[in-house]
Amino acid sequence: MKKNNYYLLQILYFFISVLVLSLFITVLNYFDILNGNLFKIIKFLIPIISSFIFSIKIGKKASKKGLIEGLKFGLILDILLLFINIIFIRKINIYTTILYLLIILFSTFGGILGKNKKK
Repeated sequence: MKKNNYYLLQILYFFISVLVLSLFITVLNYFDILNGNLFKIIKFLIPIISSFIFSIKIGKKASKKGLIEGLKFGLILDILLLFINIIFIRKINIYTTILYLLIILFSTFGGILGKNKKK
């Protein structure tokens, strides 16, 4: 049960960090500090980098197989993001498919890296 609570906590931190960082770059875009292309790139990278960082934390907490822990975290995030996408946006395109695949890839790599960085 303790491990499930840690997963839920990291998922909550993921969504909070994505929300805060997206709000921050939106404000920068509103005041014309970021141009349109840079805004799109950063908006694409925020969930990928956040999933990588939080899967490193999960990998450090894992007792074995950081690859599986990172993969589970990435799949849980993708299922939640897909659910949110279907409810609010109702559109799945190649952009979101690539984003979801990159989230799985980077969270898996983060789980491996977190397990290997464990002291």
